[in-house]
Amino acid sequence: MQKDVTVLSFGAGVQSTTLAMLIINKDKRLTSVFGDNLPTDFIFADPGSESNSTYKHIEKIKGLCESVGIGFHTVRPSEKYEQTLKDELLNAKFLSIPAYIKSPNKKTGMARRFCTKKYKVEPVQTKARRLMGVGFYKEAKKVATVWIGISLDEIQRMKTSTKKWEQKSFH
Repeated sequence: MQKDVTVLSFGAGVQSTTLAMLIINKDKRLTSVFGDNLPTDFIFADPGSESNSTYKHIEKIKGLCESVGIGFHTVRPSEKYEQTLKDELLNAKFLSIPAYIKSPNKKTGMARRFCTKKYKVEPVQTKARRLMGVGFYKEAKKVATVWIGISLDEIQRMKTSTKKWEQKSFH
């Protein structure tokens, strides 16, 4: 049976951690606006390349979630980050992961990339659909509201979802 869900896309950075703590503590600044309609699940998209300190931080947040009845889910992309890096550095004009390169004229910079979609957005969407009770090729008749922690300096990341069943909520 399909159901509406509200989830937090947890990236373990400052913005999503702040939002996570407000949700875990049922902070009045959220409950006065959203009532009890806070995320019931957090989804962490793990590219498999975070630092040890980041993974320790994630475990702390996961423990806090468990203590208050919030589901915490770690999802991974279908391809390994390290293998993709090797493959793409050898073969591609565009990278799906962040990589710094030096051009023939000795200028350095980040190569064009598309990693957020492949390593973060799509795994979170897949898990949100599962939480809704929707299979991979099934039509979603309900809505997944995905909360995203964001600051004003990242306003360019605020994009409307292209999926009919997904509503992004930026905080």
